Amino acid sequence: MGQHLSHGSPNILPWLRCPAWICGIDRQPGFSKADVRAPTWFTRLNNALITAMRGLIFLTPRIFVMREDRHKTSSPFGITIDALTRDEFLERVRAWTCGVAPPRLITYLNAHCINLYFKNPAYARIIDGADCVYADGQAVVWAAKFLGEPLPERINAGDFFPQFCAMCANEGFSLYLLGSHPGVAEKAAGNIKNVFPHLKVAGCRSGYFSPDEEPEVVKDIVEAHPSILLIGMGVPLQEIFAASRLNEMGVPVVWCVGALFEYVAGVTRRAPVWMRRIGLEWIFRLVMEPRRLWRRYLPGNASFLMRVIKHRFKRRHA
Repeated sequence: MGQHLSHGSPNILPWLRCPAWICGIDRQPGFSKADVRAPTWFTRLNNALITAMRGLIFLTPRIFVMREDRHKTSSPFGITIDALTRDEFLERVRAWTCGVAPPRLITYLNAHCINLYFKNPAYARIIDGADCVYADGQAVVWAAKFLGEPLPERINAGDFFPQFCAMCANEGFSLYLLGSHPGVAEKAAGNIKNVFPHLKVAGCRSGYFSPDEEPEVVKDIVEAHPSILLIGMGVPLQEIFAASRLNEMGVPVVWCVGALFEYVAGVTRRAPVWMRRIGLEWIFRLVMEPRRLWRRYLPGNASFLMRVIKHRFKRRHA
């Protein structure tokens, strides 16, 4: 009848075991937990995915380290991520913009970014040297919990951008929007001004420019003298540009924001709130842009999952 799946089964790796209640087997008539047999390779992979995404079933201690400026961080995968809530993030941006200090670089990590980190050494160095790196993807939050280094919550710019704009308007900060297709940043700026008329937008520019045009872009930003520069050029181009020109631009805070302008401009739809809350926004984006995103989300998510499992297995046997 086949080997039963149990804690005493020597041929089943620990990270492949999935509790029967998660799989829903014990809710089916005629089945009991004793009837759960060793799964096929496909079922093993599926069970491992469910287990990884349900990291809350593993009660893990809260482990934090500190950056040099004494902010709490977590280090899943060996990558330092700031352990922030949205309110703490906004307060940090406010303090850095008001303060007299070297320019600060802020960026994010999602599953795609984690994969890229281990493939692109130049991008990895930028992430390691950034002043603030937050978890933009729900998968990263789940993975951090699963790996024993939990993060407070997902921080996605699109979820709290109105609060960010309200803070900037109240503090008298100005913004510069750099990125996306021609006309998108301008449309996003117009929508921002409609809701927050007292918020100054110092300038806008498309993210499509050649290396020869880069000095002109930098000059325009310097002359606009914004308080905060938002760069939405996609990973890793936005990080490479920001890091290479950070001191030259002299903007107090440079924040890489990915596709934010497209959402603010209304040219790209976001997933419904319920999908975002349960970590399924990637499916919505894949359906909307299959030709552009299928490599990122299909092989990419599988690669991220295996990386999570590998790190968990190493930690348990260290």
